[in-house]
Amino acid sequence: MRDMRDEVLEMLRDMNDNDLVAVHNEYCEKVRYDDDRIYYMEELDELMYGMKPMDILREARDVNTNDDWIRWNGYGNLESTDCPEDWMELDEIADYIVENDDALRNDDIRDLMDEIEEENEEEEEEEEE
Repeated sequence: MRDMRDEVLEMLRDMNDNDLVAVHNEYCEKVRYDDDRIYYMEELDELMYGMKPMDILREARDVNTNDDWIRWNGYGNLESTDCPEDWMELDEIADYIVENDDALRNDDIRDLMDEIEEENEEEEEEEEE
């Protein structure tokens, strides 16, 4: 029997950054972890819109504009990275996906889950015979 959680976790680890951030952000929305959302660096102007220059300097002091990703840290400041996976709890996301049968708007995860469920059901039917 295939272990759905392990395979979902492996799929998450193998995703490109864009897809993984999309799944992470969808997860954050579902479990109301709005403060953990990750943004593309291109969204920096929008995030800072309307702020005073000193506030921008204070909140963005840990931002390297050469990085691809930004987020608000627990202290109300922005920080940046090129490795958004470091900011994610992939185990928790995989648990959520499996426990809630929610692919978080990702077609590849949904296809994998359907495939595993179908194979596991067929295997159980064969064992019952």
